[in-house]
Order: sequence, then C-alpha cells, then structure tokens
Amino acid sequence: MNYFQNPDTLDEVLSKTFKLLTEGVTNSKSVFHTPTVSLLDQYTIKNRTMVLREFSPNERMLRFHTDYRSSKIHQINVNPNASIHIYDPSEKIQIKLEGIAKLHYQDTVTHKAWEKSKEMSKACYSVPFPPGTEVDDPTLCDIEPKDLVLDDGYQNFAVLIFIFQHLEYLFLQASGHRRAKFSWKDEDLTSSWLAP
Repeated sequence: MNYFQNPDTLDEVLSKTFKLLTEGVTNSKSVFHTPTVSLLDQYTIKNRTMVLREFSPNERMLRFHTDYRSSKIHQINVNPNASIHIYDPSEKIQIKLEGIAKLHYQDTVTHKAWEKSKEMSKACYSVPFPPGTEVDDPTLCDIEPKDLVLDDGYQNFAVLIFIFQHLEYLFLQASGHRRAKFSWKDEDLTSSWLAP
C-alpha cells in the first residue's frame, strides 16, 4: 500500500507515519512489524530486530517483548537512550526514532502482555538457555513447546517500552525526495522540512 505519494504537509507526513507504525503491529508482512532497535553497550552500538507488539500515537510509545536474561537488559539499565530504524524498500520510506527505553519486569504491564501472548511466543521464554549462551551443539536448543512448562517462562519475560521524542522521516522519489523532522518537548511539537 503506497501511503506516501509526495506528501504536501508536515501533518500528512506524521499522520501517515503513524498509520504505518499502527499497521506494523498486526501486519507481519510489513517491515514496520520488525524494526531495528539500537542500544548502547558502553561505547558500542548494538542493533537488534524486534517484533513491534503495540504502538500508541498519543503516547508516542512502542512496545516490544524481550527475555530478561538478554544482554539488552543490562544495556538499558546503564543507558536508557535508544533509537529505532525502519526502512521500507517498496515504499522507499525511512523512519528514524530517538527516545528512551524503559523495562517492565514482573509487574502489571508484563502480566497483561504475557496473558495475551500466544503459546509459541511463551515457549521462547521457557527454554533453559539465556539468549546468546554458547552451546556445543545447536540441537540442544531444539525444544518442542509440548516439552516445556510454558508458564515457567514468565520469570524470563520482560516488556520494553520505548517513548520517542524525535522522529525523522525520509521519502525517496525520482521527482523529489521529502525529508522532515518532528520533536516533542513534553507535549509541545515542533516540526520542519529538511533538505534530503
């Protein structure tokens, strides 16, 4: 679906970008369903593809699920600054978000998300090996969901909430590219066109 045919106004750019993010929650074929999340590990940038579980335009919030045993937990606790990058080659749209990541663990947020998760997703958190563990044989990780106690995985389940303060958008087209930025301070929005 081509949302961006030469956007004429900044309001239209923001509205259409939010539509793409909203669609990304439920449409697994959309590249907005699996954005790249970047975190800092001391002086190194760590990129990960994560599944977008929820988007709230009013709160500028994206929700992701993660394993509490993952290295990203420590990275966020040390430095919560994060960015998200999405590029859709079919639409020729690039979106960059900058903001703050916050973790939820064994609270009402994680409980609600866990209850709504499918069995296949719960199985990912029920395996005995933390993400990134070195193993002698990769088949050791081949565990069938029927062999797991899925609710045991809740102890490894966490929710990553990302709130963005900056959004940058780039649309590529032969007749003229469009680039714009949006920044929020509290609830006040400033926006402008940029040279591509």
